[in-house]
Amino acid sequence: MLAKDRESSPNSPALTRFVGLNFGGSNNLEGDVAGYVVARDKSDDEGPSALEIPEGKLIADVLEEYLSPGSPGSEWKSRCTVFLKMLGGEFKGATPGNRDELIEKLADQVADFGSIYLLNRLRQNNQLKASLLEASYLHLVGAAKEVAQVFVDALVYSHANQGVRLQARPPAPPVTPKAKQVTVGSSLLSSIKAKENLEKGAKEAEKVLQEAENWLKKNLGF
Repeated sequence: MLAKDRESSPNSPALTRFVGLNFGGSNNLEGDVAGYVVARDKSDDEGPSALEIPEGKLIADVLEEYLSPGSPGSEWKSRCTVFLKMLGGEFKGATPGNRDELIEKLADQVADFGSIYLLNRLRQNNQLKASLLEASYLHLVGAAKEVAQVFVDALVYSHANQGVRLQARPPAPPVTPKAKQVTVGSSLLSSIKAKENLEKGAKEAEKVLQEAENWLKKNLGF
């Protein structure tokens, strides 16, 4: 909802969406990573794998191995490294050599998902109007890239400092200026505009019909 925030607060930083119980909060980020790396196929880090639980083990066993409650184990310490590789990270030394490419890749995915998520949240909150949707979409691509950068940098930090909490860290990326036209989400926006025009036309037609009925009653006794 960062894009919507910027409709009324254009300078709202991306880090505001990486705190507390927001989807970008530390607990949620850890859950995102765990969903991919727990009980994975350890022979292949290129992309997500099917669930793989060793014979004779239960999901509780692989969770215990991952969380290593006694002291941080290798699975916990390397979780962000593994996840970065799943995303396509190519390591040259301590940091991914293709950091910028990872950010661009994730930014596209965040924007595509965000266009649908934003529309649905506005609908759920009875705020879905084409004008608000369009104003928010103008911030969507820029906000998505900033969110992707914060996430990738958080992963890289936890890769370089193995065992630390996965969380967003300052400084926040510079706020991206509002776009001049909607790109991602344009078809959804067009659909909402068409729906509003149809509803407006139907109301106008109903008004004309009512006026005609009133005239007939008054002048012809119908």
